[in-house]
Amino acid sequence: MGKLVLDTSALIAVARRKLSLEDLSKTGKNFYLPEVTVAEFLVGVELSNDQTYRSYQLSVLESFENLAEVLPFDRKQARAWAILSAASKKAGIPRTEFNLAIASAAFVLEAQVLTSDRAAQFEQLPGVSALYF
Repeated sequence: MGKLVLDTSALIAVARRKLSLEDLSKTGKNFYLPEVTVAEFLVGVELSNDQTYRSYQLSVLESFENLAEVLPFDRKQARAWAILSAASKKAGIPRTEFNLAIASAAFVLEAQVLTSDRAAQFEQLPGVSALYF
């Protein structure tokens, strides 16, 4: 069974009905939801002025929380974040703090990042791979 760390783009894709949570649940993979993914997704919820859509987004988040193990940002991830951040800086490749934190979860778990964000170039980070949808 494989392990997948969920990037925010996966939650957004389900919320926009471009990816099916039901199909994801049938893959036989173990899913992990970093708290930083939750935080980034919640920014979008807070920016929405449509109360109905906000409620829908929160229900999508709850569905992911039922599917995946929610991961706090711990010391192992902090160490991995430092390694990945330093590698990015040495390579001259700018990365968002969110993407580094998500990648650090994948690094620690030896999992793939499930993402549609090719610009994040997760696979260019040492010890990190990505599964694109």
